[in-house]
Amino acid sequence: MSVTSVSPSRATLYERIGGLPAVKAAVHEMVTNAMADGRIKAFFAGVDMERVDRNLVAFVCKAAGGPCRYDGKSMPKAHEGLNLQPEHFTALVEDLKTGLDKLKVPAAEQRELLAALAATRTDILGK
Repeated sequence: MSVTSVSPSRATLYERIGGLPAVKAAVHEMVTNAMADGRIKAFFAGVDMERVDRNLVAFVCKAAGGPCRYDGKSMPKAHEGLNLQPEHFTALVEDLKTGLDKLKVPAAEQRELLAALAATRTDILGK
């Protein structure tokens, strides 16, 4: 039996960034940054952050082409009534980017992941 490796050009983003351990680390960094970010931390007051973390890991994993299944609420339902504005979405993206930089995720993979997540902007903001 021979072992074949996945060439970088055929690897999913999920594989290129390091799989589930990397997704969990990136989400942890983002959540930590967001909870300290004066622009958005109020949105997390009284929220079950363990549940948020679990859902975000599954969501980011799936968005990156990983095998995770996201069973959380739809993006519109999860953010309903929060009156989120474009600057709030931007703040969270910046908090994720700070975490990705800290984890030394290569720029190309960062752009690809951020682009995949940017597709949720309209659903999250409701605009």
